[in-house]
Amino acid sequence: MELPHELWYEILQRVLADSIHSVSTLAEEATPQWDMDVVGILSSVSGMFRAIAIDLSVKVLAVSPYSDPDLNPAEAARHAMQYLRCLAKQTSDVGEEETRVWSRMPAMTTSPLLQGYTLYLNAVALRRKYRYSQRKQPREGGPSAYCNSSPSQRADVDDLVIALEKSRLVAPNAMAGLLDEVVREEIKRINMEVD
Repeated sequence: MELPHELWYEILQRVLADSIHSVSTLAEEATPQWDMDVVGILSSVSGMFRAIAIDLSVKVLAVSPYSDPDLNPAEAARHAMQYLRCLAKQTSDVGEEETRVWSRMPAMTTSPLLQGYTLYLNAVALRRKYRYSQRKQPREGGPSAYCNSSPSQRADVDDLVIALEKSRLVAPNAMAGLLDEVVREEIKRINMEVD
């Protein structure tokens, strides 16, 4: 018995969403290579998988052969994953490969999903840096006592609300479920630290 096309589409949708989420949120761990090349790997399984994987990457990651004729959709999706990975790791030493990735991003950042993850990852990085700077602040008074007001954390919540709005624009909608979850969790974390 063969599964209907719609079911395969749903399965691959979940696989791609999970890979995008893993690449974006596993900052402390090694780069998940399977997830980085998920579109290429799924494309090599069969013609049907290739068609579905490319269709999803065009819809969700805004990759297109028209945005960069030198890249096929699987390579363009890999570049989008590298972009998210760079954000997740918040690397300061950007190598030559990463520089090429960053230079291609303007065409890809039209994706609401990439925009949402970008806002989320930046908010997480800023919250962590704020928390780190708070640990370095002198106790009681001192020149840096004004930092306790945490205006940057309120701005992060505003950015995360925009990320939630972006997640609602993702089509197919199921692709944004994991982003929606982590954004809501991050908003709770920030609100608990501010209150």
